[in-house]
Amino acid sequence: MSKLPDFDPLLLETSKLTSLHPQLLPSVIRRIQKERKMRAFYALLSFVPLLVLSGLAWRSLQTDLESTGFVEYASLILSDFQAVLIHWQEFAFSLLETAPVVSIASVFAVLLGWLLALRFLVIYGSSLFSSSTSLSFHSSKS
Repeated sequence: MSKLPDFDPLLLETSKLTSLHPQLLPSVIRRIQKERKMRAFYALLSFVPLLVLSGLAWRSLQTDLESTGFVEYASLILSDFQAVLIHWQEFAFSLLETAPVVSIASVFAVLLGWLLALRFLVIYGSSLFSSSTSLSFHSSKS
């Protein structure tokens, strides 16, 4: 066989026992490495729109918090806690009525996008920055 990249010896032994073409295994491994690099590149590329979206979502949340009076209601907790305790149900409903739910949800959606992009970057990022020909298999239970 030709020079194979470093990977699991069990995989090499299995490939020797089969009647496959000797160049098939290196070809498959190169293709897997190429796909991992492309996925890492896409994960890096996804940070650009996420940066723009996070700025828009954060500014929308700030604007909605200023315009709805949510901050004024929430500041009552610090200024007049006894009144809040006495009228806690009315206070809770007032907070819920003035909460900018859509803006909060958009901030959380962008945060979820950041976390997913970071997850894919961690999973596939090592193949983007490494020039080795090694291939590792990760078993993950989902």
